[in-house]
Amino acid sequence: MSTTTKAPSIHALVADLIGAVNLVEMNHEAGNIEGAIRLLLQARDALVAAQNEEITDQMIDDFLCAAFEGGINYWCTGVKVVGKFPKGAEYASDCVSRGSTLILTEDCGEGDPPRKRELTREKMLYGIRTEAAREGVTIEALYENHDASTADCIVQLAVLGELVYG
Repeated sequence: MSTTTKAPSIHALVADLIGAVNLVEMNHEAGNIEGAIRLLLQARDALVAAQNEEITDQMIDDFLCAAFEGGINYWCTGVKVVGKFPKGAEYASDCVSRGSTLILTEDCGEGDPPRKRELTREKMLYGIRTEAAREGVTIEALYENHDASTADCIVQLAVLGELVYG
């Protein structure tokens, strides 16, 4: 049985930062200022660690595989690799980690024409980091426990910038 390592959510970290700044502004006593500074430094270190946590090529490939095999099929009607498959890529889900761009076709609903959405490595990194922060877990925990729904959220965040569907 795997366990999920909880990381502080971005919202909790921001709240801690705001609280620490308020404490510094409101208190002039050395003890209170030192405590506020300590809290600020802890929150800063947690934010930096979350941004610097490693995302491997395998993670990107696996998240995309889960997305393409069932996570995004209800809103995405097509995936196309721009140009040729890069060396070592067997499937479209292997291409982004190797530097290629994918074009996803978004089904916008009745009466609206489909939209083409670009998916790059940088966008996937953003989607993964944002979903981990949204869920309040480490990237490793997100990866270890991911499913098609998780992958759907990651890809939506990557190409749409927010969760729009489901």
